[in-house]
Amino acid sequence: MPAYVPYNHATGMTRDQFLSLFEWHHNKFYSFTADDHFTNLSPLPIKEHRRQTKIDAKVIAKSKRIRAWNAKNPKIEAMLQEQEHLGKAARHVRRLQSRGFDKTRRRRIDGTVVKR
Repeated sequence: MPAYVPYNHATGMTRDQFLSLFEWHHNKFYSFTADDHFTNLSPLPIKEHRRQTKIDAKVIAKSKRIRAWNAKNPKIEAMLQEQEHLGKAARHVRRLQSRGFDKTRRRRIDGTVVKR
């Protein structure tokens, strides 16, 4: 839940006072990308940033455990490196196509299926 600063309070603050109410949150985890570009940052109120960081820390810890496990398995590590080398095209998986509904039959309100 974002905490907004009321206009009357904001007008009475200096720039530094106003900015001290917020912390910068990385949209893509810094531990993955090491990206401090302004497009990867968004300001969050301090309480909201702490809450979000707590959630993100769990995700980052799990991903580190998975990467450590994958590093122990040479087959998986080789596969991941190959996918990184090939890019998104290698990871694209075609979805199963549905056969659709039988057009010669219909379902009545009571649930029975009859021919059209």
